[in-house]
Amino acid sequence: MALLDGSDLAECLCTHSSTEKAIDEYDNRSLLRARMLLRNSHLTVAVAHASGWKWFLIQLLLQSLSTMDSAENLEALRTSSTENATLLDLWSRLPGEVKNQIYDLLLADLPLV
Repeated sequence: MALLDGSDLAECLCTHSSTEKAIDEYDNRSLLRARMLLRNSHLTVAVAHASGWKWFLIQLLLQSLSTMDSAENLEALRTSSTENATLLDLWSRLPGEVKNQIYDLLLADLPLV
């Protein structure tokens, strides 16, 4: 992450005429990256400490992922009907907004730092 920060800062300093503009651009990039990192770390903690229905849901997802050992299996899932679809197939068909709501449910019990 430090290498990426250094690379972004150098790029911003080289592409902008003023230091203030370069620092503003760098701040925008680094804040976005930090938010994504924080969200991913909270999701990782939620998965690692899951219990009850959250644990069950995560186990189902992991089991369905473990069955995906080849490209043929993945293609078969994509072309299968909903009746024979696995949880992974159904998950891949969900819109991004729905997936975000599920992530938010998983993260609901965690305090935000």
